[in-house]
Amino acid sequence: MNLKKRRFTVVLCVLALSISLLAGCSSKNNNLEATMAPSTAPAEATEAPEVTPEPDLPPVEIQWLGYDTYAQPDEDSPYVKMAEEKFNADFKFWFIDDTKWHDQLNVKFAAGEMPDIIKVTGGLATVKRYVDNGILAPIEKETVKKLAPTYYDIIENHPQVDNAWPSVSYNGKFYGLPRFSLNGQYPTAVVWNKTWLENVGITKTPETIEEFEEAFTKFRNNDPDKNGKKDTYGLSDFIMPVILGAYGFPAIDDFKTLLQAPEELNYAVKDGKIVLSSIQPEMKEALALLNKWYKAGLIDPEFITSENTGGYWANSQAFFNGKIGITGMSMFYHWRYDLDSRLKDDQGGDLYKEFKLAQPNSMVVMGQAPIGPKGASGAPVWGAVSNAFLALTTEGAKDPRVLETFLTMVEASASDEDWNNQMYYGNKGTDYTVNNGIFEGPNVILPGKDRIAKGLQLFNYFGNLEWDKHRNVVTFEWGDKYNTKTGYVDPIVPVVDAYANNVNDLAKLTVETYIKIITGESPIDSFDDYVTKIRANGGDEIEKEVNEAYALSKGN
Repeated sequence: MNLKKRRFTVVLCVLALSISLLAGCSSKNNNLEATMAPSTAPAEATEAPEVTPEPDLPPVEIQWLGYDTYAQPDEDSPYVKMAEEKFNADFKFWFIDDTKWHDQLNVKFAAGEMPDIIKVTGGLATVKRYVDNGILAPIEKETVKKLAPTYYDIIENHPQVDNAWPSVSYNGKFYGLPRFSLNGQYPTAVVWNKTWLENVGITKTPETIEEFEEAFTKFRNNDPDKNGKKDTYGLSDFIMPVILGAYGFPAIDDFKTLLQAPEELNYAVKDGKIVLSSIQPEMKEALALLNKWYKAGLIDPEFITSENTGGYWANSQAFFNGKIGITGMSMFYHWRYDLDSRLKDDQGGDLYKEFKLAQPNSMVVMGQAPIGPKGASGAPVWGAVSNAFLALTTEGAKDPRVLETFLTMVEASASDEDWNNQMYYGNKGTDYTVNNGIFEGPNVILPGKDRIAKGLQLFNYFGNLEWDKHRNVVTFEWGDKYNTKTGYVDPIVPVVDAYANNVNDLAKLTVETYIKIITGESPIDSFDDYVTKIRANGGDEIEKEVNEAYALSKGN
């Protein structure tokens, strides 16, 4: 990978790091915060300096982790060389396994290594932790306005991203460039094995929680794959958030990630106040239902290790391989199965193609989140402003040319649609063509991970919201046709000390309690004890502080 090691000085006692940190970040005591010497103040973040372009300089080396790491990029790719020539840069790509993102990054940080540009995931809680440990450098809004004016104007004036700056702010400074996406306005998908539904005598796609239960029961007991064995289940972990959503704001929108890295608690707005969604009484009702289904054998007992066993985050091997009859958490575009004659050799969405490879004689159908007993319904919605964004590290801030080049790239990505398309699909005319508004060609039909391996989708993280539809006319027509319901959008709220100090322990307690109740290891009424523990160990303090800060952020 030709990765040049970068060393940085933060308040980490590297030699004293415990083996538990190297094994992964599984609790507050095992993350980077816990390694700070108690007598030492947090490291001062390096201010990103003002930058002035200078001609005739050698290429600036940039350690780059500003992309979705679904594959290892080819540094010698002609598309990478094109970007290097355009921006007078020499990119050294970091690769972090996307399925082990937090664990592998923690090991790098503990060893004193960091890239110059990094993708930050996990929202504002991660921002605080990275800032307190000297990893992120602030970026002045005026510098963004000067060097990336088109991008800046989108954030300031586009109605769908008016909450963008708060998503990267901490203590009055901005620690990244917000990312936005039209895809994020759609709820996550609900996808059924249509062939299974038909095989068990269900002709209408289930809509209510009672109809979901009927389908799951038949999937378990009525041999939906017709192999003569009782080896099928109704559901696994990916669909559980929409089951929770049939009762109220889902407390967990990704069981697998929360188990691996318990770093987030979901908020909800209830009666005009910000509350912790996991301790609301309606979640107890949802858990009671999931426990009932687990006892009846409707839930795959391996849901704890996830229906995704590797590869792309949205893959459901359990669904592909005919073990369960429903999946979710992925997006509408993954599952497009209406093949369109406007697309040459159209095979549909990436996950649909994977499904058909595994089950060529079966078919899927898009569903909707179930309607609960009191009318609640919805799947998680990521929102137009993503909680993943790009940031400048304190290492990158040491060389003003890194920030200058980064913002120049951002501006090109946001202002030049042809360049954005070139960095997404390659060269127009050879790698892709546009006929009657439809993009087609060899790189268009490649899965995203294969484009990344070829050196594409590495530098166009920022773009105009409308360009998504230009590039994906058929996909968004599909989304508007099948994803018609609204869903649950996380409120963007400030990071408060009580949250930052307690989130890891409380998130770990939450996911463990939920799983124990679902599997019957703990009784349903243990939920009440869980609520008491959450409130006594920082939950009440979190709600108090966040409502005060939220009111201030709204000018109240």
